[in-house]
Amino acid sequence: MITIYPFTISSPLPNTIEIADNIIDAARLIAFAQEVTHDFAGSYGDDNLGGWRGRPPSWIYRLSCPNATFRIATYKLLTLHGREKFTVLGRAEAKGRTAVPAGARLLKIYAKHTGSQLRDCPFVLHFLDESEQVWIEAEWLDTALLQDLMTYRSRAEVRAAIEATSRRQMNVRAANLDEVVQAQTDEEMARYIDPAYRVFFVMQGHAFRVDRSGAELVLVPDQPLENVGR
Repeated sequence: MITIYPFTISSPLPNTIEIADNIIDAARLIAFAQEVTHDFAGSYGDDNLGGWRGRPPSWIYRLSCPNATFRIATYKLLTLHGREKFTVLGRAEAKGRTAVPAGARLLKIYAKHTGSQLRDCPFVLHFLDESEQVWIEAEWLDTALLQDLMTYRSRAEVRAAIEATSRRQMNVRAANLDEVVQAQTDEEMARYIDPAYRVFFVMQGHAFRVDRSGAELVLVPDQPLENVGR
């Protein structure tokens, strides 16, 4: 069988498929899980199978990347309007040594999939506005939630959309309506990641440069923080 990844079945670790790549490519991992599902039932989980209970995957992928190995699982999410959506979950087997930049503007976000059995994913966003960078930190990888943090729209477009939504949701005619809407908009804009910013993702001390140019995210292992910008 010719597959996206050459793979082996790990005997010391039950239900584990060993693969290797230089990057964490969500689209490639999702396609691989779909490809091998005929031979390995449960190659990906279904987060909404059988109502709200969900089905965990039967197989885990052990992905060997440069300098680190990751345990990867793929889930099919609740679909809207008949569209398929997947996410790739991952954790490193051992911690790395990269730290996030100090002195950055900090924001903590708890994100969750709609109608999901998957855990909330806490993200810490470190904005380095002067160098147009954002460092996103989390204990594990969830590619769909990570992608949800980013947008391709301009700051002006996003601000206008937030303001319009805030006004529609206001059911009271307060004298200070404009101030209330402005405060809500400012709060939402604090998490806005400009499309021009470079994005880095740090998971358990492992740093990646985030390529968001495609339909799914690609995480490229990055050099240690002390070498960045030199």
